[in-house]
Amino acid sequence: MYYKFIIRNKQILLRILFLTAFSFFLKYATHNGYKPHELLGAYQMYMGGIFLEESKSIPQIMLLLINAVLFIYYVPYEIIKEIKANEIYIKYRYGKNSKILMLIAIKNLFYSLFYQLVYVFIIMLMTFQFNPVFVIGSQFIKLFLTSTIQLLIISFMSEFFLYCFKFEVGIVLSLMLVVSPAIITGVILDQFSSSLELCKYIPLNHGNYNYYHTSTYTLQSISITYSPLPYYRYLLSIVSQVIELVINAAGLMCAIDRKELIGGHYEN
Repeated sequence: MYYKFIIRNKQILLRILFLTAFSFFLKYATHNGYKPHELLGAYQMYMGGIFLEESKSIPQIMLLLINAVLFIYYVPYEIIKEIKANEIYIKYRYGKNSKILMLIAIKNLFYSLFYQLVYVFIIMLMTFQFNPVFVIGSQFIKLFLTSTIQLLIISFMSEFFLYCFKFEVGIVLSLMLVVSPAIITGVILDQFSSSLELCKYIPLNHGNYNYYHTSTYTLQSISITYSPLPYYRYLLSIVSQVIELVINAAGLMCAIDRKELIGGHYEN
């Protein structure tokens, strides 16, 4: 029964298509048309936030902010707005608040995967490599999985703020959580360049997926050293991100319960 809500709102799918295309060409333009010829390097470069050393660049931070605004407005805000607009029907249809959270979670997962798959399709067309698992194996799977979890965390955090507050307040708080870690990374690199490992311990660092490796890319070389992990061990990274995701989902669940308890009203 959940799939009806996903299929019905085709506008979100069209907006995600626009967002991925806009994000891709924006990064393509800011990197002077540089295109790694191999799939993993291209995916590392175009998917996610900004590279570690780019955190020192105000224009790159602004581009990250633009992408974050579009993603939050196109996906989390649209989901919450639909939930608010159909609250009486949804309450009657599903009964329990846990089922409403499940509806939101399924929509988040579907749109996050759709966002990622569109990106992968664009990059496969660009590199003429159409079997990412065969070409790059576990590295692609790790990057795809962690990127998806990070998108889900951003979605749940944003939905919590948009559910609890007015739109203007909610989106500002959401953007602060997305962009602030990347800004902190830039400050560390400027002031404490010898303490590069500090960057991997910055909490909620989902705007900048490149935590502790610097990337090198020139028109003559295809050398991109990249990691989406906040810690050196992959398993520890996944466990910590899943815990963070559960905390954010629990926060949204508490917000839904509290709204029902106090009988508050919504303001968009």
